Amino acid sequence: MNFFNMLELDQSSTLKKILSIMKLTVVFLIAFSLQISASVYSQTTKLSLNVQNQSIKDVLYLIENQTDFRFIYESGKINLDKKVSVQVREQSVEFVLRQLFNNEGVDYEITENNLILINPSPEQLKFAGQNKSQTRKKVTGVVRDQNGEPIIGANVVEKGTTNGTITDVDGRFSLEVYSKGTLLVSYIGFTSRELIIGNQSNIEIQLKEDMEALDEVVVIGYGTAKKKDLTGAITQIRAEEITQANSPNIGTALQGKIPVDIGGVWKPGNNPTIEIRGISSITGSNDPLWVVDGIPMQSSSVNLNPNDVQSIDVLKDASASAIYGARGSNGVIIVTTKRAEAGESSIKASYNGWVGFDKAAGKPNLMSADEFVDFKRIALANAGQDNSDEAMFDDIELNSWRNRTFTDWFDEVWGGTAFSTNHNVTISASSKKTATMLSLGYLDQGSLVDNAGYKRFNVNFNNTFKFSDRLKFTTAVLGSYSKNDALPDRIYHIYQLSPLAPVRDENEKLKLYPTPNESLVTNPLCEIQNNQNSTDEYGVIGSAALDWNIWDGLSYKFSVGLDYSNTNNGVYQGSDTRDRSGGAHAASFDSRTRLSSIIDNILSYNKEINTIHKIGAMAAFNVEQFQEKSVYLKGTDMYYDGLYYNLEAASTILDKKTTLSEWGIMSLMGRFNYTLLDRYLLTLTYRYDGSSRLSDKNKWAGFPSMSVAWRLSEEAFLQGARSRFLDNLKLRFSWGNTGNTNVDPYETLGKLSKTYYSWNETAAIGTIPTGIPNPDLKWEKTGQFDVGFNLGLFQNRLNFDVAYYNKKTTDLLLDCPIPHSTGFKTIFKNIGAVRNQGVDIMINGTPVQGEFTWNSTLNLNFNKNEILQLGDTNADVYMYDWVSGGSILRVGESMGSFFGLVREGVYTKEDFEAGKCDKNQVGRAKRSKERQIIGKGLPDWTGSWVNNFSYKNFDLTVDMQFVWGVETLQRFYHSTYDRFGLTNGLSNILYDAYDGTNPETMEQMIYLAYGKPHAGQDSSTDSQWVANGSYLRLNMVQLGYTFDKSIANKLGLSGLRLYASGNNLFQIVSKDFNGYDPESTSETGGDTKGKFGQNMTFFSYPRARNFTFGVNVTF
Repeated sequence: MNFFNMLELDQSSTLKKILSIMKLTVVFLIAFSLQISASVYSQTTKLSLNVQNQSIKDVLYLIENQTDFRFIYESGKINLDKKVSVQVREQSVEFVLRQLFNNEGVDYEITENNLILINPSPEQLKFAGQNKSQTRKKVTGVVRDQNGEPIIGANVVEKGTTNGTITDVDGRFSLEVYSKGTLLVSYIGFTSRELIIGNQSNIEIQLKEDMEALDEVVVIGYGTAKKKDLTGAITQIRAEEITQANSPNIGTALQGKIPVDIGGVWKPGNNPTIEIRGISSITGSNDPLWVVDGIPMQSSSVNLNPNDVQSIDVLKDASASAIYGARGSNGVIIVTTKRAEAGESSIKASYNGWVGFDKAAGKPNLMSADEFVDFKRIALANAGQDNSDEAMFDDIELNSWRNRTFTDWFDEVWGGTAFSTNHNVTISASSKKTATMLSLGYLDQGSLVDNAGYKRFNVNFNNTFKFSDRLKFTTAVLGSYSKNDALPDRIYHIYQLSPLAPVRDENEKLKLYPTPNESLVTNPLCEIQNNQNSTDEYGVIGSAALDWNIWDGLSYKFSVGLDYSNTNNGVYQGSDTRDRSGGAHAASFDSRTRLSSIIDNILSYNKEINTIHKIGAMAAFNVEQFQEKSVYLKGTDMYYDGLYYNLEAASTILDKKTTLSEWGIMSLMGRFNYTLLDRYLLTLTYRYDGSSRLSDKNKWAGFPSMSVAWRLSEEAFLQGARSRFLDNLKLRFSWGNTGNTNVDPYETLGKLSKTYYSWNETAAIGTIPTGIPNPDLKWEKTGQFDVGFNLGLFQNRLNFDVAYYNKKTTDLLLDCPIPHSTGFKTIFKNIGAVRNQGVDIMINGTPVQGEFTWNSTLNLNFNKNEILQLGDTNADVYMYDWVSGGSILRVGESMGSFFGLVREGVYTKEDFEAGKCDKNQVGRAKRSKERQIIGKGLPDWTGSWVNNFSYKNFDLTVDMQFVWGVETLQRFYHSTYDRFGLTNGLSNILYDAYDGTNPETMEQMIYLAYGKPHAGQDSSTDSQWVANGSYLRLNMVQLGYTFDKSIANKLGLSGLRLYASGNNLFQIVSKDFNGYDPESTSETGGDTKGKFGQNMTFFSYPRARNFTFGVNVTF
């Protein structure tokens, strides 16, 4: 065979393979086309049915009459005579069949020629075999909703069979079942329940609304969307979840409800810090944008009553938050308050209230009086001094020691009980044209310490007037007044005071300095009684909106809103305080007024075409203006002691200042939504912002986003799974840009300040520049992409919401060093970049469903924060330094990293004998030569596990919270661990201190301080101060009882529920943590301490253990 014959043979063989592949491809394409054709037909064909108490067979006939579908089944195996009720409008055949055969033990399959095959499920066949020998009995019962109203037409089915019935007009049913059977009760829009029959013959069943089944609507920014149609990452918290924990503010109410990091100082009147998917700005704010009823708030301190909130929607990814453009980089929290709706004529009233008390959840492990005396004896012995009682104590201490009259300083300050109360009354009236609601709220949050606490009054008044079905006008006013009496700073001296030092002298007067020879540690009770720090805040959020439905699908909304607040802070320091030290008293007053206004114009269009295409579009234009004014005055030596109002009488004015700041933003935005076959979803948004904060060259910036989703569960190839276990499967991807422009409104301009100078030997007043302006400043920009999925299984009894995100922020704003020849030290520039990437996970399940129901929700967030760039040289930036350590920014590390020395142990006598240290260093801390990163304050994982149980009229909620992968910098170690001698401290000092027999210890030898032998304290921020900050907390347990409607009616009520709850009942922390709460921080405020002091604890308000008793009443 020659070469050419071989080539022909090879070509012939190859040709046959190609032809075979082409044949298979054609067959596949034909089959695929048939499948797609069947899928398209099944999805595009919509049914409308309103069937009451008819057989399944009759419903199947109706479906055949409306469509080209035909049903095939074996009548002997399927019970088609069961009566059912079906109400659907414009739904697919799959949706109708799922409702029709829900819990019926029936499987179905849609073929390519529009045939629907119906067969008993394997479980049904198995059940039939198992129950042939069982006896049957008659069971009766009634099915009601959460309000006690009967549910008409609910399906009641014996599990694993087609044996069932529906409830009558009174919600009652009667059914003959097997004695060991289980009832499945379901109704469209309600969560199904499963009940074991057992010995029961008369059963009362309550069904709860299934918000998922009702196509729950969420707020997405300048609009709403059904949850199933979302393409972005949005979490919604409903009203009952917000109020359940009896939180004093919205921030703490969110804890555990969403996978974000929530922390701060847990004292009355404080709002926690909230971080969504990490921190991404150095000098700008890391707070999310709060939007209340469409009005962007200018502060994270949203002073709202949680009882006035209808829902909170948290926008986490860029596709959701990009519609807020320049202020959406940290996520968006949209608060929708309760409103009255026009409709049926009615008057409703309700009352919700609780009373509670707080106790300190724990005590620090300070030395007792006996331990403190042992400690001092050792210190004197180590110093070579006399350590007898007479040498150690003055007369007062000696008397306390011999009479054993000791002082527990912690109990003196924090040992009390704080009482709190909350009352809320709501009245609403509605008719076909109008609706009005008035809500009043009062909160009195007590403090563990005298002369402190928080009070707040809230009012919510709104009105809706419908001119016609197409035109509606709404107005709303949210008003608030709060008074916060805060604590003095020096209260932390309780850690250091000697337990031998008395609180009062022989005349029962408080002693300013209880410890002899100690001029730094003052009596905290003196500080409490002689300090005043009071803040009054008045706030108004007002809005008015006109909604015009121009024609079907096209609507226009015009709205105006304002956010006004006036904050007055008065501080008084009496003579008997550390800061005044017996001198003249001092006071200050700071009055600050904020006003922002916004005008929105929103045009929306929604259209469904042939049940195949859904189109949505939104275009909007808004203008927002902001103004802040302040007046500050500080003086000393007023005529009257104990007041800060008479500052004009001060003999000396220490400081005075007035400020005015204004800025504005103008925005154009749009959103386009497209849905194909109810399964392929696309969302595009774009916002174009212009801000007066920046110069002309960078004033405007655009923020686009795109997201897509694929509802796989609607595909024909998954219909077999849909009929058995799959309810929802959606894949989603999103990408977008957001911004941050939280810089000083005049940073790009030259600023001047007053100065004094000499002119011809005469004092004169002039002005000098305070810094170099930078007209090149631009927006911080955050680019983010998400990949996630939603999965619902077993009739939505098991749900997953999982997303991976990658979030990179560039052009970070920071003060950069410049040559001193310029006359200035720094200039504000865009120099840095940071990345946050991680995973959000939410798992919700109902393991047990029936008369006893258990629902469980697990929320998890993993976040890795990494600095990518810091200027041209990537040099370290020290953010906050104290006692030779603090917070540092370093490329490759996390923001909020702790910086200090590494403690390698203590110098031992063996080190001295080996020539490794001097004699006076024996027993002192052995530390590294250079400072290093010794920990981080941003957690890897945050999460919560919330369990809800119900049995008959009882409900129980157990809320657990946890954090791991984080450290805490225990800065109080400076005063209680490394500073020795005259002050008290942690018991670790006594038991872990180096004594010559324990060379492996990390604790220094006990010495005296302040000029005594051996040079006193040796304190520096080091790794010994760092503890594992992970914890597990039982955040809340609540037990409630809802009275039957019949009992409530006898009392003249519509509904009545009583409950008792406990908060912060226990926590599990690492053994090396010695503070109150690893979640708290004492470093707060808007400066670098507040931004990068997370999990740095000096001395903070102890988080209390709280118990409340409440009632919910509807009239």
